[in-house]
Amino acid sequence: MKKEKILSKDQIKYLTNAFNRMYYEITEDIKTLSNDPNATTELWIWNYLPPVGRGDLDVNLAFKLLTTLIALSFKFCYQRKFLLANRAEEIMLYIATKIALELSEKDNAVTEDYTDFMDTYYEDWDFFFLYKPEYDGIDEGRVGKEIGMISLAVKNWFKPYNISSNPHPFFIDKKDRIVFPANIVEYDENELKEYENNNDIEEENDLF
Repeated sequence: MKKEKILSKDQIKYLTNAFNRMYYEITEDIKTLSNDPNATTELWIWNYLPPVGRGDLDVNLAFKLLTTLIALSFKFCYQRKFLLANRAEEIMLYIATKIALELSEKDNAVTEDYTDFMDTYYEDWDFFFLYKPEYDGIDEGRVGKEIGMISLAVKNWFKPYNISSNPHPFFIDKKDRIVFPANIVEYDENELKEYENNNDIEEENDLF
């Protein structure tokens, strides 16, 4: 039995081109912010970020989004099966599908949308509330609590859902990040503490 493909060849091409475009543009945005931290409304990513995230946009957030994009594009290109690791990956993949459609339209190419693809890899569509200002705070309200909605707050965008979703190491909790799997297959809190003491690991030295 032949398995139906999730994406057509053209969809893959334009989505890959979208990742490349995003990498270039966000890198340029980081340069802009490095020179002028107040130039947020001039940034390329400004027009694609959810409104709730624009107020927090600075060079640090831009770096985190770029890191997320790199992790996401690696999964897309090299992992046969992958899970979206956090809210940021959901947002960046959604942006990538929008850019892919824009690029295909520019080429006058007839390309299907990415709805089926997103249905395959998104566990839910809660992130879409971020693009609807009228639903701001829904995750903290009664409805959000009743359905078990994960936080939509910018500060939690990069928090991994679980380790099995292969989040970028920068976003993994310290106790999991410091373990070198080739050395330690199973570990307990005492082993972690001993590892920290022997290697003089300090919280303030973390990149993010």
